[in-house]
Amino acid sequence: MSEPLTAEQMSRLGWRRRQSVADMRTFFKYYRLTADNRILWGTSEAAYYPGNRVDPSCDHSERHYGELHASFLRHFPALGEIRFPYAWGGPICSTTRLTPFFGSAEDGRILYGLGYTGHGLGTTHLAGQILAHMALERPSPLLDLTLVRKKPFPYPPEPLRSLAVRTVTRALRRVDAGGRPGLLLRCLDAMGIGLSS
Repeated sequence: MSEPLTAEQMSRLGWRRRQSVADMRTFFKYYRLTADNRILWGTSEAAYYPGNRVDPSCDHSERHYGELHASFLRHFPALGEIRFPYAWGGPICSTTRLTPFFGSAEDGRILYGLGYTGHGLGTTHLAGQILAHMALERPSPLLDLTLVRKKPFPYPPEPLRSLAVRTVTRALRRVDAGGRPGLLLRCLDAMGIGLSS
């Protein structure tokens, strides 16, 4: 999050209607103005910590912060003097198909929706409907959706998981830089692991 922009900086920026923006690459950048004219600048790229480690040391990634600042400078080179005094991160949950999935446990006494990532909020209304139909045992076309009927392909165990994450991340970065999806991403896509889209 940037410091508040001055009126002169806002004029240079030319962001007249204050729209939120996302570039929609695989590792997309998103940004918006706050009510006090700060720029919130973020990325969908997450850090993976081997062994699925999740602790306070995983809440900040200086590499990601540096890449975000460099990305900001590429988008708005005339505003290179703007400082970003706030930065944060934290763990997310993700499935291999980047969508939530639904099911039951304990002989149907527990219903769940798991695997929400950065777009989870947009699917919560749908998730509520799915879980309600499951709980009430009411037929619905929603219960025929793949995210209800089929669990996502599992991540491999360590140490293969760390290797897979690094390899796929490199392949996705090549696509974001303008390359075409290679054999690895095409194979994953064919398996229902839609990382190349």
